[in-house]
Amino acid sequence: VVASDLPALRDVVLDGETGLLARPVDADDVAAKIARLLDDDDLRERLATNGRARVVERFDWRPVGETYRGLIEDLL
Repeated sequence: VVASDLPALRDVVLDGETGLLARPVDADDVAAKIARLLDDDDLRERLATNGRARVVERFDWRPVGETYRGLIEDLL
């Protein structure tokens, strides 16, 4: 994943761990990050593996449901 370095995206994309963050509104930086991924098979594979694991761990229905249940229980 190559994404803009914005607060909302930093929760999902950890730069250099689960993807690459590019400077917002900087097409050259986005292009450089894409080129880096195209040129580096090991980096691409590592980021893809880590990214999938993070999404499953944090954003699958089970952990999301548990988070909401905890919030609702706290409100009650």
